[in-house]
Amino acid sequence: MSLPHGSIQSIHCLCYSYVTAALSRFYNSRLTWYNQPMKQIDIYTDGACSGNQNDTNIGGWGCILEYGGHRKELFGGELDTTNNRMELQALIAAFGALRETGLSIRVFSDSAYAVDCFNKKWYINWQRNGWRTSDKKPVENQDLWMTLLQEVARHQVRFYRIKGHLNLNASPEILDRAHEHFIKVNGPFTREEFLYIAGQNIRADELANEFIRNHRKTSAADAKTSGKRPPAILFDLDGTLWDSAKQVAESWNLALEDYPEISLRFTTKMVRQSMGRVLEEIAEMWFPELSRERREEIIRHATEVELDYLRTHPGKLFPKTRSTLAALSKTYELYVVSNCQVGYIEGFFEGTGLQKYFIDSECAGRTGKPKADNIRLVMERNGLTRCLYVGDTQKDCDAADGAGIPFVHAAFGFGQIDRVVPRLEAFGELPAYAAAFFGSD
Repeated sequence: MSLPHGSIQSIHCLCYSYVTAALSRFYNSRLTWYNQPMKQIDIYTDGACSGNQNDTNIGGWGCILEYGGHRKELFGGELDTTNNRMELQALIAAFGALRETGLSIRVFSDSAYAVDCFNKKWYINWQRNGWRTSDKKPVENQDLWMTLLQEVARHQVRFYRIKGHLNLNASPEILDRAHEHFIKVNGPFTREEFLYIAGQNIRADELANEFIRNHRKTSAADAKTSGKRPPAILFDLDGTLWDSAKQVAESWNLALEDYPEISLRFTTKMVRQSMGRVLEEIAEMWFPELSRERREEIIRHATEVELDYLRTHPGKLFPKTRSTLAALSKTYELYVVSNCQVGYIEGFFEGTGLQKYFIDSECAGRTGKPKADNIRLVMERNGLTRCLYVGDTQKDCDAADGAGIPFVHAAFGFGQIDRVVPRLEAFGELPAYAAAFFGSD
């Protein structure tokens, strides 16, 4: 049936009126929504994993949510996982705790893996390529990414990268440089805002390790009851597992270019003489003519440059270190206790890929304690009773004595011992020594 031309025009006008009215209502509702202030939520997250890819692998995640004067802290973890999965799990847990949608959210994380994915839009290509990377490999942790993307899509979210494990007790000059780097990466933030964010990142790290610590305590108690806990070997780092003296010297000299008034330049030999000492001792050793504040500022700046440098210029493992650790990890629990700064052990793990063999680690830079105390700290939180310490210097030997555990000298390293102790001429000799030592225990 045909309609008169005028009727068609009337229908067109009627349809246009309905559509216009609908669009008007839609845009008015959207305008009203946008004009309403959005709730501002700040989220701080971190993930951790100890014994990566080991039978004793433990992962933990932590997150903090803040809204106005309200604050919520969450943590959890799982076995047989990775650090990256824990970073994503922390974000999923944080978003899952929100009861509303359409929120304005700022996320602060030290995970480049998570932050760069959103800021650089990696996920768009992953989805377009059927969840495969540019080299056609399946995207790792696809299950978590899919969940996280759905959560993020419900809100207006901005991601910010914070450098992890910042020492808030560092000199004002070091904190100023850290602040400058933060705003260069993330945009304008006041110094006070930056320090607060860094403090929350530290707290998120503590939360991420809470599950790990609790699980270890339970496992240690169970193992003590069953009598099946394997012995433990604790290692020094420099001069025992690897030699990074050349790379450290190069990085320190790069840092000294920021201090044209300092003519000193480090050699590999000078750095080896510094190994095993805490930063304050190293500063006094090489810059005795400067005030304490000035020399510690310089050495801390040097170690910051060092950490970045070692990630792309790792030290040299001693012969057979990798294969020996792989063999030892099947029979013993392995740990690292060093006098280094915060981030150095992590850099060692990242540069060498050896984290999967170790259960736990500790350093003077994190605790501010002598090595003997840190050895006892690792023993206590992991429930260790049958163990020995492997190191290359007199200070390592003294620390083992102070902690009350046996010591074996890595004689292939940097130092000498002033008394007769068991010694290893090569790292590859350790399995045989450990079998003889613990076999008689």
